[in-house]
Amino acid sequence: GQFLRAMAEAGKIIHTDKEFVYKVMGKYLRLSDRKVLDAAYNGEVKVLETKLQMNDDGFQSILDEVSRVDPRAKRSRRKTSSIGVSWMKWKRAASSTSSGERVE
Repeated sequence: GQFLRAMAEAGKIIHTDKEFVYKVMGKYLRLSDRKVLDAAYNGEVKVLETKLQMNDDGFQSILDEVSRVDPRAKRSRRKTSSIGVSWMKWKRAASSTSSGERVE
């Protein structure tokens, strides 16, 4: 649960507070070059959802990546509709209880 909450918060922040994201990336990547930060930011902002939602293409992308190290992922035919009710319950709870606090 904590990881998914962090990812949901990161998705929201990356789309709403670019300067904060640059500050954090610069700190942890030890970079100050604006062009490099722009490239890193632009690469991430395209793939990180503003709302933590899973679609079939995204799920397939994860399976493709995992299948490089675990051949069982190639056999999976799971669609996002079968992820389950617990995911949807968590998603609703996470979006309604977000504290909005940031850790730097």
